Amino acid sequence: MEFQGVPDEQSLAIDQPMSDTRSMDDAQNGTHQRARRQRPICQPARSIRPVTLSPQFGGQEVSEVPDGPSTAETQIACAIDEDGSIQVHGVTSHLHISSTPRNNPTADFSTEPQQLLHTQVMKDQLFAFAALQRQHESVILGQLRRGINIKIELDGLPVELATHLLDLHWNRQHLAYLLTYRPAIFDSLTNNGPYANKLLLNAIYYSSCLYSDRIIFRSDPDDPSTMGERFYNRFKELLVQELDHPSLATIVACLICGATLVSDGKQSAGWVLCGIAYRMIVDLGCHLSTFPQKDPKLLDSRLTATEIEIRTRIYWGSFVTDKFQSLYFGRQSALPPTDARVPRIFLDEYEELENWVPYTDPSTTPQDSTTSTYRQQPQYAVSTFQLHITLAEIAHAIASTFYTINSIRAERDQLLKRKQEIQLDLDDWMASVPQHLQFDEENDSPPPPNQITPYTTYYTLTILLERPFFSTGHLSSLADESSQSTNEAKCNNAAVRIWRLVDVYKRAHTLRRAPYLISYATYSAIVVLLNQTQNDASEYVNCIKFFWSALQDLQRGCNSGLGKPLRILQTLMNRLGQSIPTGNPAETYPTTQHHGAATQPQISANTSAEKVVTQGCAIASQSIHRDTLEIDGMPQENLNNEIWQDNSWVDTMTYGQGLMDDSLFGLFTTDQQFMPGFDQNF
Repeated sequence: MEFQGVPDEQSLAIDQPMSDTRSMDDAQNGTHQRARRQRPICQPARSIRPVTLSPQFGGQEVSEVPDGPSTAETQIACAIDEDGSIQVHGVTSHLHISSTPRNNPTADFSTEPQQLLHTQVMKDQLFAFAALQRQHESVILGQLRRGINIKIELDGLPVELATHLLDLHWNRQHLAYLLTYRPAIFDSLTNNGPYANKLLLNAIYYSSCLYSDRIIFRSDPDDPSTMGERFYNRFKELLVQELDHPSLATIVACLICGATLVSDGKQSAGWVLCGIAYRMIVDLGCHLSTFPQKDPKLLDSRLTATEIEIRTRIYWGSFVTDKFQSLYFGRQSALPPTDARVPRIFLDEYEELENWVPYTDPSTTPQDSTTSTYRQQPQYAVSTFQLHITLAEIAHAIASTFYTINSIRAERDQLLKRKQEIQLDLDDWMASVPQHLQFDEENDSPPPPNQITPYTTYYTLTILLERPFFSTGHLSSLADESSQSTNEAKCNNAAVRIWRLVDVYKRAHTLRRAPYLISYATYSAIVVLLNQTQNDASEYVNCIKFFWSALQDLQRGCNSGLGKPLRILQTLMNRLGQSIPTGNPAETYPTTQHHGAATQPQISANTSAEKVVTQGCAIASQSIHRDTLEIDGMPQENLNNEIWQDNSWVDTMTYGQGLMDDSLFGLFTTDQQFMPGFDQNF
């Protein structure tokens, strides 16, 4: 069977140039338009330059993760046991087994054509397996719904409820990180296989409850905070049994449940649980390549094509989770990229061209008209995830360079050079987005939600790269006044682009099921604009209100853990004063309607940042909700009331180090100043 959407190994490694197309970066201070390069649909979107994964303060350049460990690296990091199992114990360990040519998986005895042929055979096998399993899944679930007794592990949950939660998972959270390999999971559920267990099931159930509107999943029908509680309790009960026997299914379960806990307001538990998963990844050797690029006879005989694919997805899914959670928490990441040797090649691309439509609960009447009118589009799951991987690499480079204790001791020239290199990485990322994933939020139909998130993340990273060099930043002494002004304008433009993308996301999909990366982007944008209001608060109030409304929507949905960040922002916005308009924004700023949504302003690359924000936010503010929101039991009144005018925000918003200098690197920090007498540049 020949499938044109699955490229061979050579097409995965070669960039194909093409003619220039429209640039997405039209709001970046009038910079020149960048050429796009067309790729095969399933080709990974790699940056043009290798992304440097860690700072170069020691003079050592660290390039992108290689395809696999060399012979010497394998002998240092791990070995293949006599029975073919991977033993991840380095040479300092008394458990280390010296590799020999007979059991060393990286001894190169094959030719490149043989390697490519073997890889293509595995791709064909996995694609066929995925297609057959999808048909099998449909048949089995249909029989179960008709009451036919079929053997399947659902941990006692009724079939209708289980399929509802599983369908929600495949429709949303799965597409974020591709951690759950659907064909293998369903096969294991029906055949007692190794790639699914009750722990993983309950992690998926708990996660999907946050996306469900069914009150039946609440332990207390009157308390929304109890949504999915019984599945989390069941997860904790099962976890104790699985800790003694790490498995791929347990790793995925911990990552899914950990990410859900972070969104659900249980941040510490989520952080610790993901940490357990990262340890298991190393213990099972998922961070070391078992990709068949060498003689397949010398590979671990127990690693089937399915397991190789699962291990690859687990590593890169955990890598992306780790790097973005590090931003969310304001902590350094846990998985060192320099210790990994896993190729960014996914063999099964069945989901790449599968169409995406919003999930509709069959037991309820849709209340949102956008669900029934949305035009289905390919979800491009694999190539979109490739974009996320590159952004995660850049996020790690930013965090490990500019947001560590050592950053204030680094040499000025080294930091500025590093900043320039990372900016080039960001530019290259935008320029190398495949044509099928390019999106103009003003003219194109809204894509599936997983394809919007990379762009909001890109502009968030743009803000994070510039923030330390602001006049109020912890590295402000390294930039002159002119550079600081340019950097702040750049961040303004990035905040506006985030607004436009979040607005598209909200109108097309609502923010009910948006991932925490959308909430982090929204938070980053509003903090940037709050900082700018030192100059003229009235210019930005409506845009701030739009973002505040978006954060409220996010908290009502899958991001109930935004309580503390919202309280921090409310404290800042309570300082608003002098020139804040008190009237109804709808009366102050007229707008036209188009297909039921406010028409977006026409913004050119030459428009000033202030004008862009003022013009755009005036229209965006029309969609602000007028109801109240309970944040951890604390009622929040409409932002049009007098609380916005009680204090002079412009006079009280700074604390020596300025507004929320540390808050962008982590949502849960407060606007604390440096201790008196502390020299940040010693």
